[in-house]
Amino acid sequence: YSWVNLPGSETDHSTLTLNAASLAYYFRPKPWLRSEIDKRIRNSIPSDLNPDRTLGVPIRRSDKCHGHNITGSAKGELDCPGLLAYLAAVRKFLEFDPLIKNVIVTSEDKSACDEFLGLMKKEFPKLRVVLNVGDVQQVRVCCCCCVIA
Repeated sequence: YSWVNLPGSETDHSTLTLNAASLAYYFRPKPWLRSEIDKRIRNSIPSDLNPDRTLGVPIRRSDKCHGHNITGSAKGELDCPGLLAYLAAVRKFLEFDPLIKNVIVTSEDKSACDEFLGLMKKEFPKLRVVLNVGDVQQVRVCCCCCVIA
């Protein structure tokens, strides 16, 4: 199983290891897809971004939330927290690790993303906010700038 780079020895033939090796082999990206993934990552993430000093904030919205108004979609699965709850979580995490310098914000909802970026600029002006330009944003499409400093 050396081609999958999974931990374990050559004699580890457990079901879990065999399943993981099979999945890693069958679902490995084709070269063209790997190239596209690499390109999108390079477009989204600044080259000087230190992952040890970065916090990710995935904002849930759109058809996942109860009370949405997206036509043709299911009723929703959960009560999504308000943006102030996400902001409070960032604040709490910064208390835990004050060396955080970057926040990656990702959401499928452009309006939630825009509003949260405004809150972040106001509350934490020194943090670098990075947007995932590859997001599939619903309602109003936006693949805006990558870094908001």
